[in-house]
Amino acid sequence: SYSMKDEKFSRFGSNTQLVGSLPDQPNKVLISKSRSNASFDQDDPFAFARPREFFELNLETGAKKLIIKENNSIGGIGFDPQGNPRSAFGFDPSTQEQVYYGRMPGENSWREVLRRSTFNLEDFGPVGFVKDNPAHGYIITTNGNDVYGLWEYDWETGEYVDLVFRDEAADVRNVLTHPNGWERPGEVIGLEHYGPKPMKVFFDEEIEALYSQLEAAIPNAYDLSINSMSRDSSRYIVFNVGPRDPGTYY
Repeated sequence: SYSMKDEKFSRFGSNTQLVGSLPDQPNKVLISKSRSNASFDQDDPFAFARPREFFELNLETGAKKLIIKENNSIGGIGFDPQGNPRSAFGFDPSTQEQVYYGRMPGENSWREVLRRSTFNLEDFGPVGFVKDNPAHGYIITTNGNDVYGLWEYDWETGEYVDLVFRDEAADVRNVLTHPNGWERPGEVIGLEHYGPKPMKVFFDEEIEALYSQLEAAIPNAYDLSINSMSRDSSRYIVFNVGPRDPGTYY
């Protein structure tokens, strides 16, 4: 981490990872470390394979607050933009099934929402949550179809609500979240799907217009992304990569 006051970096070892910022809590971020004997600033060569524990880190004081721990039964914990644990998965050796879990903000235990045979190659990929409806999230999956689409999913009932987008010729690759992570954290504003190049579909007309302006202004624009935006939306960091651009930040 970097101290604006001291103008110095504090080192964390490979044992520690940044999970995300917490826009609603100034000067705090979400971090994780493997559940080993290694400390936060030490390296752990097997960190990638161990269950992890998650902490809220105060960047000013260095104080850490434990949020949740993974174990050998439940891992892959995913969080919403407010830092609430919302999704996880595990494995049931007695049935040879993958088990997916969910929980609502404020809940302290996991609810099983889906079981799937390990021989079922269909992915179930949580990628975000619906604005103003914490019970609903977005999932990239085939849901019995030939290509991957983006689905709205009810984490309380364990049911698909609606198909948001599917291209019959190409899989959905990922979602796009609003670049202003301070004012609209984690808000899904579009998606990418495969094509001659990564193709973007926008749900937000303002952001779509901004991308069009940037594509017209940036040399050799091909696969553009707005990586971040200032709180007042007046400045952004933009990345472009393509056949004629090995990768440039603006």
